[in-house]
Amino acid sequence: MSFVSRRTIADKLLHSKKFRDSYVLENIKRIIPFQIRTMRDERKWSQAVAGKAIGKPQNVLSRLESPAYGRLTLQTLLEIARGYDTGLLIKFVPFSRLVAEYDDVSLPALSAKSVSDEEEAQALKEWAAHEPAALEPVSMTSPARAAARRGLSKSELREGVDAQLEGSLSGSDLRIGMQDPAVPSIDEYRRGRPASVGTLLNQGGAENKPIENPLYILSLAGGTR
Repeated sequence: MSFVSRRTIADKLLHSKKFRDSYVLENIKRIIPFQIRTMRDERKWSQAVAGKAIGKPQNVLSRLESPAYGRLTLQTLLEIARGYDTGLLIKFVPFSRLVAEYDDVSLPALSAKSVSDEEEAQALKEWAAHEPAALEPVSMTSPARAAARRGLSKSELREGVDAQLEGSLSGSDLRIGMQDPAVPSIDEYRRGRPASVGTLLNQGGAENKPIENPLYILSLAGGTR
């Protein structure tokens, strides 16, 4: 088996768009079939049993486990996740994270146990046991909500929030979840007092919808880094 150094991979990723596109595609075509096979093996299922679990005949399951197939769809992946009773994570990442993800393609790294597995169930319980502190919601009104909706710059949005805080509304009308329950004053807000904001909700209307673009507010409040 040939070995390609990290330096060589990084150099090609930095200088070749064709290589970047190929790197993404080939790793998906290679890793996902191996993971489907790994999950089936750890459940001690035959291809026929696994096929029945995902609603596919055995010959289709065999193709899905082959890196040469290369025609996996999102719908098929969702069917596999349901059949194997496991989660499915799909997201875009920078190449620096992508290469790190492929550093370890061992069987343990490709394992995805069913939620009914004792170890997995225990891991979920341990995660649930560390509940973060309750956070105060944010009530947004014009002009701050309008700025967030239009995707304005941070400075423009800051002006809108400043206007809200200094206008007819009191400071308590804009609640930013803190580690302590105190509502920040205008001066604290302007100094960028770190906030631990988990969710921003519009409580002004009856529908209680999330605001359209909360990331601007999060960055102003110091909730993202």
